[in-house]
Amino acid sequence: MKYIIYTITAILLILFLRDIDYELLLLQVDQLGYKIIGVIIISLVAYLFGTLAWMFSINSIFNIRHLGRFFVVRQIGEALSVTNPTGIIAGDAIKVYLMSKVGYNTSQISQSVIISRLLTWFSYLLVVLFVLVFLIDDVFTSKLVSVITFICLVGVAALLLLLLFHKDLWLHKLLAHIHRLTGWRYLQKHLPTIEAYNKDIYTLRRARPNYILIVIGLLVLHYLAGALEYFYILRILNVDISFLSALSMEVGTSLLRSVMAFIPGQIGVEEYGNKYFLSMLNVKDEGVWVVVSILRRIRQLWWILFGLISYIMYTKKNSKKLNHIKIASDGYIVH
Repeated sequence: MKYIIYTITAILLILFLRDIDYELLLLQVDQLGYKIIGVIIISLVAYLFGTLAWMFSINSIFNIRHLGRFFVVRQIGEALSVTNPTGIIAGDAIKVYLMSKVGYNTSQISQSVIISRLLTWFSYLLVVLFVLVFLIDDVFTSKLVSVITFICLVGVAALLLLLLFHKDLWLHKLLAHIHRLTGWRYLQKHLPTIEAYNKDIYTLRRARPNYILIVIGLLVLHYLAGALEYFYILRILNVDISFLSALSMEVGTSLLRSVMAFIPGQIGVEEYGNKYFLSMLNVKDEGVWVVVSILRRIRQLWWILFGLISYIMYTKKNSKKLNHIKIASDGYIVH
């Protein structure tokens, strides 16, 4: 299986490199100059929102003094998620391990990582619904159809809230019912885990209801900051684009990255995703999608390097506790 993954990655990389006009790329990057730093700053803001959301996912009193530690560990985990074929499994596992080795309760941290991840997906769906609401008028000419569609989207959002936060664990019950109808073995295997996750979210909602709203709000801001990155890059490339269009790109490419997460670094996936969505927005300049992709790769490499350096410094500082860390082939921590 790993050879198939490596082959797909290599093919996507070769296709991407083949389509680059290197003279145009160097010219455009040279013209941008110091403006590239803005991409790093915007991504920093997005990651801070993500870090704060994780901190509020813990069923304990929030302490801003721990922001630095959580930020560093989160970036270590995210760097591993991007570069490891097991994706978020390895990244989330190392977050739990590193935090537990500096005094945090393992169970509590593990629950916070799971809750943060589930609410990230939930917040993503909210952003998708938000985008669809604004696109209704462009899709339907009838006002009545637009209103009905809007009501349906609001109903979907309300259903998502109930599935996650209802005391009767509706998410688990729904998936259990699907299993009974389909006999899907994969779902049967993971039903106990899904039930535990559903309980964790309900427990946090009951104990600290304000935290749930704060987490969702921060994660929505995380996606908006991601859209701002697209908006900023395209604006400095003199492409006239609305923030809603940039948000649509962020939603679309995020979905592609999630589906193709097994490809290390999603090499080629995001690049061709950028090309596709820019063409959907009538951006026909062939050089734009390449520059957008390169700038986002520069940002990604910067944060991977930050995660690597942070890991070395973090483990050196806590060498007595962390000197036996190792990632298994399935992405989980072994000692």
